[in-house]
Amino acid sequence: MIQVDDIRKSYGNLEVLKGISLSVGRAEVLCLMGASGAGKSTLLHIMGTLDVPDSGRVLMDGEDLFAMNAKRLAAFRNRHIGFIFQFHHLLPEFTALENICLPAWIAGRPRREAEKEAMGLLEMFRLTERAQHKPHELSGGEQQRIAVARALINHPSVVLADEPSGNLDTENARELHQLFLKLRDQLQQTFVIVTHNPDLSEMADRTLYMEDGLLKS
Repeated sequence: MIQVDDIRKSYGNLEVLKGISLSVGRAEVLCLMGASGAGKSTLLHIMGTLDVPDSGRVLMDGEDLFAMNAKRLAAFRNRHIGFIFQFHHLLPEFTALENICLPAWIAGRPRREAEKEAMGLLEMFRLTERAQHKPHELSGGEQQRIAVARALINHPSVVLADEPSGNLDTENARELHQLFLKLRDQLQQTFVIVTHNPDLSEMADRTLYMEDGLLKS
């Protein structure tokens, strides 16, 4: 479903990615591991079109992402790519329900349709009673599950996650990891996850290791 071809990226004289190629299958949970500075997050950001490579291609469902103009790429990203980060980045002035709905509203979906779908996600994540709570009223694990629901609201082709359990305690991290597998099985959801967590790596379908801007054999 995703094909990364010979991606290279430098910042000034620092060569961060030195020719990365990989593929990701539909409904696959793929982990990227490696030491800090190996280039994992840079690769993830390029796959999610949050950063632009110096050379190489990223194809998703056959679409060459960096061949699109800015407007079309922004629309494609909103519809087809979900993001989860180590810090949930929920907007503090909005409720849990509203935070989940935001990508759907940006995509122009009707308010009632988006709210109905968001409530369905809250029910799946056992957070229905938290719908009208604001982020500061939620636990860390609840905040991160809201962030996952927000990533899923537009039925993305892939969810890209950068250290999604890095800010959680062991119990909440394990629950989040199991949620990823449940979403893979029930929704055929694809995940690419940057992590240092060996438990998540062991649960994943496949793990790739990066070192100094290259994939290790």
